[in-house]
Amino acid sequence: MKRKKIIIITSRFPFPLNKGDKLRIYYQIKYLAQYHNIYLISLNTESAIKKNEKKELEKFCQEVHIINLNIYTRVINVAKAFVNKEPLQVGYFYSKTAHKKIHNLIQNINPDYYYSQLIRTSKYLKIYDNNIIDYMDAFSKGVKRRVNKFPAWLKPIVKYEAKIIEQYETNIFKHFNQHSIIT
Repeated sequence: MKRKKIIIITSRFPFPLNKGDKLRIYYQIKYLAQYHNIYLISLNTESAIKKNEKKELEKFCQEVHIINLNIYTRVINVAKAFVNKEPLQVGYFYSKTAHKKIHNLIQNINPDYYYSQLIRTSKYLKIYDNNIIDYMDAFSKGVKRRVNKFPAWLKPIVKYEAKIIEQYETNIFKHFNQHSIIT
């Protein structure tokens, strides 16, 4: 079997393994790397990725690319997402500059498959054939379950976000050829 090239886009760098989404994608990458060539593109909204953390993923990946998203871009894009009736988390992880970088990487790598981790990264890969989205779980249901944990003044916004996420999850589904989800 010929090894396929797979680009994987994550909304967070998959190491250290301190959150569920990181744990899941780390082991997916580790497994897939046994049979395919993995090209990781990680969006980064947190502190700088340490060399040893990057080296951990370089064990499994042909290339590891980190695209930092600054706070200004995130705030502007969250506001745009609200106006455009997109989930705030999709806006938070979207950047036109990042999109151009990802497009250039895709052109250079010429992958066989495009793997979007979570709806947060779906805007980057929804136009490509052979694309896959990993929902991990239904974020809309999780947000609905947590509404009552928010202060009263935030509840209307959180309810609105849950509704928008649910619509987005349904609509983005159509743009991907393959899907995976756990609950």
